[in-house]
Amino acid sequence: MACAEIQFTLPSDEEVFRMRETEKQRKEEEKSKNSRLKIYDKTTASSKIGNIRRFRSDDA
Repeated sequence: MACAEIQFTLPSDEEVFRMRETEKQRKEEEKSKNSRLKIYDKTTASSKIGNIRRFRSDDA
């Protein structure tokens, strides 16, 4: 197996800031959407963990 050159280029500063702003906007939209939900419709951290455990047990 020959040693292949791995080329990795860093994104430009402009791209990094754009991605950061996009992510920030997405989080704000999600937060405002969640603020209008009833408590029983919201997803909590513990319920996310519980779902992962359930999926793992289904795979076994």
